[in-house]
Amino acid sequence: DKEKLGEFFGGKEQLKQDTFRAFLVALPLHDLDFLPALRRMIAQFRLPGEGQVIDRVMRTFCEVYCEQNEGFVDADNVHTLCMLTLTLNTATHNPNEDRKIALDDWISYCCDLSDAEPICTDEFLTQLWRDIESNEIRMPMEGLFPDMVRRGFLEQYRSGVFGGWRRRWYVLADNCFYVFASPEDEDPLSVVPLAGVGATACPATHKRQFTFQVHSAIEGGSLAYSIKDSKGVSMAGSEKVLLFAAATDSQRQTWIADIGGNAVHKPKLIPIVDFAGAKKQH
Repeated sequence: DKEKLGEFFGGKEQLKQDTFRAFLVALPLHDLDFLPALRRMIAQFRLPGEGQVIDRVMRTFCEVYCEQNEGFVDADNVHTLCMLTLTLNTATHNPNEDRKIALDDWISYCCDLSDAEPICTDEFLTQLWRDIESNEIRMPMEGLFPDMVRRGFLEQYRSGVFGGWRRRWYVLADNCFYVFASPEDEDPLSVVPLAGVGATACPATHKRQFTFQVHSAIEGGSLAYSIKDSKGVSMAGSEKVLLFAAATDSQRQTWIADIGGNAVHKPKLIPIVDFAGAKKQH
């Protein structure tokens, strides 16, 4: 229960705080930029709504993040950046928020951080703002994917006469990578089980800069996944490597880390016939 897990991790008792710290250390957060690390942590459980609890969770996260990564001078500054980032996320994506935070205003809000932390340049803050604008930070939720790790838009490249880049909606959940035509759809166009699968960054290609590949973790191995043909019939996919493009390098890093972190070892092929109905039955 991700909600109860969030309540436990946010508790003020020393045992709960020590347990949460150990959880973060094991997650892990090392070798991740700030925003991908924050997204990874938030994807694990539902943050309680109480401000003091959120503050406590964020402080522990910032301490562990700074212990595992270089770049920031002080964990308190990272905590300030966390709280500003959550405010930006809410202002950008909550429909009840009338006032959006423009890029210039965002950089102005962070001016004290820029003075204290050399890493918080205008370029760094601009990339963070654009990442939040295009990809909302979301906690795990109930519904079709109660154990969702990540979702968002990506572009996928298909070869052939009718190939090229196509923008789709992707969901990472249930140790699978689901492909939808749009966020409103409940029936996926394709399912890639994360079984014996790896994800790696690759150089800019086909006029896209932030690209990455999903491939078999076994050298020369085939990628087992299912797709729907033009008639909506489920069939095995034939590509050995799937090529994707993210909007920013930060998004690319996060997708790669989360795909790798949710991979399993035993290959299988999941059919996608009447997917929505099957999910609702369970």
